[in-house]
Amino acid sequence: MYQCSFLLQQFGFHAKDFVLDNDRLPLSQDPKLLFAKKLELEVDINNAKYEELIKVPGIGLKTAKKILEKRPIKGFDGLKRCGVLSRAIPFLQIKKEVQRKITFWK
Repeated sequence: MYQCSFLLQQFGFHAKDFVLDNDRLPLSQDPKLLFAKKLELEVDINNAKYEELIKVPGIGLKTAKKILEKRPIKGFDGLKRCGVLSRAIPFLQIKKEVQRKITFWK
């Protein structure tokens, strides 16, 4: 219950966001993780808003602020330096821009 209360107060969750099991909160599982799995959450780390980042399991309020400050993040090592936990990785995307060589005039 404490986790749910914190998610409601600090992370902008709503009661409808919680995954219920027979109309009850599953006590053995993280409600933020269940939410992300239910939505099949995929967040682009370099384009997501703060409100989207804090919905990802393994990213807290301080970590989301660090991510915004250090953008663009080019790889998973950059995520680790921001304090992103490994459990966040399945819900994150890092879109890399590909620079193509112009060989037409050679």
